[in-house]
Amino acid sequence: MAHANSKHQILLAVLPLAEAAGQPAWLDAGEQARLDGMASPLRRRQFLAGHGLARRLAESLAGRPAGEWRWSVDDGQRRRLVHVDGEALFVSVSHSGDHVAAAVGRKALGLDLECDPRERDWAGLARSLFEPSLVDGVGADPAAFRRAWALAEAEAKRSGDGIQRAWLRRLLMEPANRPDAEAWTWPLAGQGTLALAAWPGATVEGGPGVPQAWRYRLAG
Repeated sequence: MAHANSKHQILLAVLPLAEAAGQPAWLDAGEQARLDGMASPLRRRQFLAGHGLARRLAESLAGRPAGEWRWSVDDGQRRRLVHVDGEALFVSVSHSGDHVAAAVGRKALGLDLECDPRERDWAGLARSLFEPSLVDGVGADPAAFRRAWALAEAEAKRSGDGIQRAWLRRLLMEPANRPDAEAWTWPLAGQGTLALAAWPGATVEGGPGVPQAWRYRLAG
């Protein structure tokens, strides 16, 4: 059954791959073609798990069986799940390592999961990618870098524009009060981060704990 106040509601879940097994029978022709073109067993598992998890969330939000939703891309390059009767939900899926995450809602949203344990030159990456004042906040902290990158990826997915270097060099993420928040982050074990970009006033259910709230602005 659909949730009573679902206009501003977002359902979110992050799970180990082993707990988010997909259902191949739910895939439409386009999804099956993409799956068939994947040589990596891990990538195939991630794809199935993410698309299956998204459909289960759509069922919970809209009260329509998971197997009745079809994958679609709107004119702004944002992903949606469309029910056979025409109802549509925005959807975003992300995977990293052995975890997968998905979110669904009735307005555009973007989700990014970052839990790669590899060590890198975090300070150097921050200097090459981010707006200069943001670099100072990130420093050489891998958790801070992953959080900033996840927030940027989530907003790029929400807008449908993808990561653009000039845009990224101007993008700022600032802590926000709950009513003004348009993005949220959750820390994960091992310095990982889950980030969701959506809209002010959204009600997010299912995140892994209490999120930190953010808003975006462009420098200059």
